[in-house]
Amino acid sequence: MNNMYSTPTGSHRFTLLLCGIASAFLFSGCVGGLKTIGPYEGNTPTGSSRQQAAQSASPAGAVPDQATYARDVIIPSLTRINRRISSYEKKIKILQDVDDRADSLDFSPDQHNQVTNCRLQATDLLADFKHLQNQLLREQPIQKTSDLINKSLPDIEKKDIVFLEGDCRKWLTGCAYSAAHGNSADDGTSVESFMNSSLDSGDYSDVISRYQSLVLSPGEEPGIGISYCYGIALMKTGREREAVRVFNTLLERTREQGAKQWEPKLLKLLADLDFGLGNYTTARSRYEALERLYGELGSQNDWARRQLTALNYAGSHSGEVHDYAALLLGYTSYNPQRDGFTVVQQAQAFQQKYPASVIFSSVSDIEQKAAEEAEKWFGNLLEHVDRLSAEHNNEDALLLIEKVPSDILPMDKQAILQLKKNSLAGAASGALVEQDTIQEEILQTTTPAESSVAPESGQVGEPGDGSAAHVEVDALQATWDEGMALMQAKDYDKSIEVFTGLLNTSFGTRAGLQIEEASRLAAQDDRKKAAELFVRAGRSTDLGDKRELLLSSRRLLEDILRKYPRAGLQEKIRRNLNRIDQELAAIE
Repeated sequence: MNNMYSTPTGSHRFTLLLCGIASAFLFSGCVGGLKTIGPYEGNTPTGSSRQQAAQSASPAGAVPDQATYARDVIIPSLTRINRRISSYEKKIKILQDVDDRADSLDFSPDQHNQVTNCRLQATDLLADFKHLQNQLLREQPIQKTSDLINKSLPDIEKKDIVFLEGDCRKWLTGCAYSAAHGNSADDGTSVESFMNSSLDSGDYSDVISRYQSLVLSPGEEPGIGISYCYGIALMKTGREREAVRVFNTLLERTREQGAKQWEPKLLKLLADLDFGLGNYTTARSRYEALERLYGELGSQNDWARRQLTALNYAGSHSGEVHDYAALLLGYTSYNPQRDGFTVVQQAQAFQQKYPASVIFSSVSDIEQKAAEEAEKWFGNLLEHVDRLSAEHNNEDALLLIEKVPSDILPMDKQAILQLKKNSLAGAASGALVEQDTIQEEILQTTTPAESSVAPESGQVGEPGDGSAAHVEVDALQATWDEGMALMQAKDYDKSIEVFTGLLNTSFGTRAGLQIEEASRLAAQDDRKKAAELFVRAGRSTDLGDKRELLLSSRRLLEDILRKYPRAGLQEKIRRNLNRIDQELAAIE
């Protein structure tokens, strides 16, 4: 806008107000996992109910309150437009993929032209929605904005509906082979490919939508891979019982069709879901079938064996097995964007509540795998935030952080996001000098205690504006990267040593958090080993071997207390040591 730093008056005030409110809605559709939105979900083609209410509430010819008009009329319209933009960007990708595969699908020239024309129509509609979006964000009288919403938007939406209900629909379901050959039979490769891609990106609603939009002949069934993707998407969106029905049907089909490669995977999924949902008898029969199947294949089935042990434990320890079932269901249906670190915390709570459980090794496995998935999700989130910040899209980065519920994160992860949030907010307000990446901004966010510590020889204080400071920042960053690489390699002791060397620098806050994380992970690994030794001791019938196993378990636990004081496991370890001492006393 012209004169953007002058005092806003009249339409200037309205435009600034509109842009300020609209930015949150526009950016929210551009970060995280985008999904295909069905046409006008919750809206009528000619306008939202809020828009109609706002218009009916104002006398004819009256100028509505600007803030109310922006909130009740413009923002809902912009939100709908933004959804259609996201949807058409995906439609164009689908049509382009079909177009690229025309030769392998044996398209006729006429069919190839149909796909090309559909892609051009989708491109034109995308351009129309984007153009209207830009027009609504311009500085202009309210009447002009009202004309765009009440006239231009309905015209584009009519073209949108015609496109969605026209001949192009058959090319958008992913059933390219079926559409090309004039029947609904499909080799499944296109649909399954799209579904797997959506599963990988966490767009489970897109998988469900694609499955439900399949056009099948009477008696025809979707491919096994397609149905499997659908069941996974149901499971990941809290519809576990529906997923069980899908997987049950699929298991019967694979057995009828002799597709033996699917049976172990489906049996394990069904067994874990049944266990998690409290169907212990059904779960037992599935684990037994899985154990027999693996026996026939000449493979060990340690998981099925341990799950059967847990089920055998249900009669005498019903509360403990019930808690384990809830943990198992949470892990099986784990959705990182929804669950974050909650499954990890659930596993840790179980370990604290039942330190001598016979299910301890299974819980430890779940905790480790859930932690890996959660760390991967959190790392991708931070990379996304940093990338947006590096592109000077701090508002988008802040919105991405705001979308993460704090209750799915442990305290250290909340602290990391808060640091990034403070840094981004400071940069947006001009409180900080411009930086190349968000990591450099966080370097300047230190605690008072850190700021007051004078750097020792060879250490670096706050980065300044000169080239020497940037060299120092690069050196600190290199040390930080070394520590993170050691963390990834699970060399926790060396990583703690590296991060300790950063405590009295501008990396101090982050280094302290990483030391706690490395200590926690190292302690958990050693505690798992100690638990396995304890379980082996319980099974041993030789008193000498039993004693040695218990002593080895004790040494590991004592080392945790000595080496990892910041792991936060002192109380748990002491309870474990007390239990081992009781067992040793019984032997003596």
